[in-house]
Parts: sequence; structure tokens; C-alpha cells
Amino acid sequence: MHLSFGKEAYMHLHVWPATFRQKGMGLTFFKRPIPLYFESFQLERLFCEPKASNLPPNKTLPKLGFELEAEIEKMPGWINYSQIINRYILTRTKLFSIDWNIFIKGRPTKPIAHKCINRN
Repeated sequence: MHLSFGKEAYMHLHVWPATFRQKGMGLTFFKRPIPLYFESFQLERLFCEPKASNLPPNKTLPKLGFELEAEIEKMPGWINYSQIINRYILTRTKLFSIDWNIFIKGRPTKPIAHKCINRN
């Protein structure tokens, strides 16, 4: 993971056990730590680069407020091969515009961004 304190970071997401996939857990698991990342590391931008053909993270990230910035070919890590990835970005400004009362499977969740981050 790349982290530049006060500037930007890259995150990655996985739901390993197949029985937990496609149940909204990625959304549930990441909506709480994302505001904490911005607060703890004083981030201006948070990036995520899933493989373009991996549909679940490409569906989840926009629901978390990430915007598709680019589709590029790159080698994400030393153990990977060259592949097409989608680069998503979430900015501090966008973070504060998100309604964190996201509905998952018809159930409202608690808002958290306004409680976690000093907006000054």
C-alpha cells in the first residue's frame, strides 16, 4: 500500500471467502474505515485500482463515493502480470458530500463521516 501522509494513499479490497461475496459486505466493511483513513492520515485523495474485469469492486467503489478516473494497463505489484485496471479516486471534498446513510439490503446504516473527521 502506498501512503503519503497529508496527501494520498492507495487501498485494496478483498472478500476472500466466496460464501461472503455478493452480500454487500465490501460496502459494509469499507464505509467505516474510509473516513478514518482521511482523518488519521490527513489525506486529500484515496485511490483504489481493481482489475477492470473484476466486477464486484468496480460496482462497490462508486457506491462508496469513488469516481472512475482512468482505465489503464499496468502491473499492479511485483507478483502480478500486466493487466487493465480501473483507477478510482475519492477526494476529501467528495467525502464530505457523501450521504453516509447508505442502504444495504434495504436496511439503513448509521452516518459516520461527520463524527469521525474534523472538517476544519
